[in-house]
Amino acid sequence: MDDIISFYTEHSDDERLFHGWGMLEFARSKEIVLRYLPKHSRTVLDVGGGTGIYSEWLGELGYNAHLINITPSHIAGARSKRTRIASAETGDARNLSWQDASADVVLLFGPLYHLTESAERALALREARRVLRPGGIVFAAAICRFAPLLASLVDSFLTTRSFPAYSRATFRTGSIAIRQAIRSVSRQRTFIVPRNSPRTSGSPASM
Repeated sequence: MDDIISFYTEHSDDERLFHGWGMLEFARSKEIVLRYLPKHSRTVLDVGGGTGIYSEWLGELGYNAHLINITPSHIAGARSKRTRIASAETGDARNLSWQDASADVVLLFGPLYHLTESAERALALREARRVLRPGGIVFAAAICRFAPLLASLVDSFLTTRSFPAYSRATFRTGSIAIRQAIRSVSRQRTFIVPRNSPRTSGSPASM
């Protein structure tokens, strides 16, 4: 995870959701979250939540939103700027500090597409389930392996010399180099159902 921490330390993700495709992502994510939030949920863990944009939004709606992120500079920024979040702590999605059954909702809008090994993704999902109370829900997001191709059509790097080999490797392995992914692919996120899937993507699943 050192490369991820290094990149986000150098390049804050603070404004991405307020420009370009990020605005659509933010609006769509909020719509889905509000649609499926359990009625009596209060405590939300925003795991891998960057600088706390979703945490702040949920805090403004009256939820006890707690930000957890692996990049210390993001947590420092959230503590200084996000006045409506309940807490902000440095942490790893694979090993959460929270106790069993202590949250009503978990957001996993960042970790799954940075954890390139399936075992690590499964561990993050298990941790999310562990901290959920009965009837809680996980909202998870991922990047599909076709995202680089889609992004290339928008950002006009389809014809670059290195793109064919890069694209073939991504199709084959599903792994995207972190610096390239963050710059040009992270906007192409799609919601996934981590467990007990109704067999279609695009909707969250109760845990």
